[in-house]
Amino acid sequence: VPASKERKRKEKREKKKKDEEGGPREVKPNLAMVLVRAYGPLRLLLSTLMFLLSALLAFVPIVLLNDLVIYFERGGTAENYSGLAHPWVEVALLGIVPMLVSLTQTRYYAGMQSLAGLWGSGPPPPP
Repeated sequence: VPASKERKRKEKREKKKKDEEGGPREVKPNLAMVLVRAYGPLRLLLSTLMFLLSALLAFVPIVLLNDLVIYFERGGTAENYSGLAHPWVEVALLGIVPMLVSLTQTRYYAGMQSLAGLWGSGPPPPP
Protein backbone atom coordinates (compact mmCIF):
# COMPACT_ATOMS: atom_id res chain seq x y z
CA VAL A 1 0.00 0.00 0.00
CA PRO A 2 1.48 3.38 -0.95
CA ALA A 3 2.35 5.77 1.86
CA SER A 4 -0.17 8.42 0.77
CA LYS A 5 -3.10 5.97 0.94
CA GLU A 6 -1.97 4.76 4.34
CA ARG A 7 -1.73 8.36 5.58
CA LYS A 8 -5.27 9.12 4.33
CA ARG A 9 -6.62 6.03 6.07
CA LYS A 10 -4.90 7.05 9.29
CA GLU A 11 -6.35 10.59 9.06
CA LYS A 12 -9.82 9.14 8.48
CA ARG A 13 -9.49 6.88 11.54
CA GLU A 14 -8.31 9.80 13.69
CA LYS A 15 -11.15 11.99 12.48
CA LYS A 16 -13.69 9.25 13.14
CA LYS A 17 -12.22 8.73 16.60
CA LYS A 18 -12.48 12.48 17.35
CA ASP A 19 -16.09 12.52 16.20
CA GLU A 20 -16.93 9.54 18.40
CA GLU A 21 -15.22 11.12 21.41
CA GLY A 22 -17.17 14.33 20.97
CA GLY A 23 -14.08 16.41 20.43
CA PRO A 24 -13.99 19.65 18.47
CA ARG A 25 -15.12 19.29 14.90
CA GLU A 26 -13.88 21.23 11.94
CA VAL A 27 -16.45 23.81 10.93
CA LYS A 28 -16.31 25.25 7.44
CA PRO A 29 -16.54 29.06 7.35
CA ASN A 30 -19.95 30.32 6.28
CA LEU A 31 -20.36 34.03 5.54
CA ALA A 32 -24.16 33.89 5.64
CA MET A 33 -24.20 32.46 9.15
CA VAL A 34 -21.66 35.05 10.29
CA LEU A 35 -23.99 37.81 9.08
CA VAL A 36 -27.00 36.21 10.77
CA ARG A 37 -25.13 35.87 14.06
CA ALA A 38 -23.69 39.39 13.89
CA TYR A 39 -26.87 41.23 12.94
CA GLY A 40 -29.48 38.94 14.39
CA PRO A 41 -31.98 37.07 12.24
CA LEU A 42 -34.89 39.45 12.85
CA ARG A 43 -32.99 42.62 11.96
CA LEU A 44 -31.43 41.03 8.92
CA LEU A 45 -34.84 39.79 7.77
CA LEU A 46 -36.40 43.24 8.29
CA SER A 47 -33.65 44.94 6.28
CA THR A 48 -33.97 42.37 3.51
CA LEU A 49 -37.74 42.83 3.38
CA MET A 50 -37.31 46.63 3.18
CA PHE A 51 -34.92 46.21 0.27
CA LEU A 52 -37.30 43.86 -1.56
CA LEU A 53 -40.27 46.14 -0.89
CA SER A 54 -38.41 49.15 -2.28
CA ALA A 55 -37.44 47.16 -5.38
CA LEU A 56 -41.04 46.07 -5.94
CA LEU A 57 -42.42 49.58 -5.35
CA ALA A 58 -39.97 50.95 -7.90
CA PHE A 59 -41.96 49.21 -10.66
CA VAL A 60 -45.31 50.74 -9.67
CA PRO A 61 -44.74 54.15 -11.37
CA ILE A 62 -43.90 52.35 -14.63
CA VAL A 63 -47.20 50.47 -14.53
CA LEU A 64 -49.11 53.64 -13.63
CA LEU A 65 -47.53 55.65 -16.44
CA ASN A 66 -48.30 52.89 -18.92
CA ASP A 67 -51.92 52.90 -17.77
CA LEU A 68 -52.14 56.70 -18.09
CA VAL A 69 -50.62 56.63 -21.59
CA ILE A 70 -53.28 54.12 -22.66
CA TYR A 71 -55.95 56.38 -21.14
CA PHE A 72 -54.76 59.41 -23.13
CA GLU A 73 -54.28 57.41 -26.35
CA ARG A 74 -57.94 56.38 -26.18
CA GLY A 75 -59.13 59.97 -25.98
CA GLY A 76 -59.00 60.57 -22.24
CA THR A 77 -62.62 59.68 -21.56
CA ALA A 78 -64.09 57.37 -18.92
CA GLU A 79 -66.26 55.40 -21.37
CA ASN A 80 -63.41 53.56 -23.05
CA TYR A 81 -61.05 53.36 -20.06
CA SER A 82 -60.55 50.16 -18.06
CA GLY A 83 -57.44 50.95 -16.06
CA LEU A 84 -56.27 49.98 -12.61
CA ALA A 85 -57.89 52.99 -10.93
CA HIS A 86 -59.33 56.39 -11.78
CA PRO A 87 -56.73 58.44 -13.68
CA TRP A 88 -56.54 61.08 -10.94
CA VAL A 89 -55.84 58.38 -8.36
CA GLU A 90 -53.02 57.12 -10.56
CA VAL A 91 -51.62 60.65 -10.86
CA ALA A 92 -51.70 60.98 -7.06
CA LEU A 93 -49.96 57.62 -6.72
CA LEU A 94 -47.23 58.86 -9.06
CA GLY A 95 -46.36 61.36 -6.34
CA ILE A 96 -46.78 59.04 -3.36
CA VAL A 97 -45.07 55.85 -4.55
CA PRO A 98 -41.58 57.38 -5.14
CA MET A 99 -41.75 58.78 -1.61
CA LEU A 100 -42.53 55.27 -0.29
CA VAL A 101 -39.61 53.87 -2.29
CA SER A 102 -37.35 56.49 -0.75
CA LEU A 103 -38.60 55.70 2.76
CA THR A 104 -38.07 51.96 2.39
CA GLN A 105 -34.59 52.45 0.92
CA THR A 106 -33.71 54.84 3.74
CA ARG A 107 -34.93 52.31 6.29
CA TYR A 108 -32.85 49.60 4.65
CA TYR A 109 -29.65 51.68 4.45
CA ALA A 110 -30.04 53.07 7.96
CA GLY A 111 -30.70 49.59 9.33
CA MET A 112 -27.68 48.09 7.63
CA GLN A 113 -25.44 50.96 8.72
CA SER A 114 -26.51 50.78 12.34
CA LEU A 115 -26.12 47.02 12.32
CA ALA A 116 -22.61 47.29 10.94
CA GLY A 117 -21.71 50.21 13.20
CA LEU A 118 -20.78 52.44 10.28
CA TRP A 119 -22.68 55.61 11.15
CA GLY A 120 -19.90 57.97 10.11
CA SER A 121 -18.94 56.38 6.82
CA GLY A 122 -21.95 57.38 4.71
CA PRO A 123 -24.38 55.15 2.83
CA PRO A 124 -23.13 52.03 1.07
CA PRO A 125 -22.92 52.15 -2.71
CA PRO A 126 -26.16 51.27 -4.51
CA PRO A 127 -26.46 47.64 -5.66
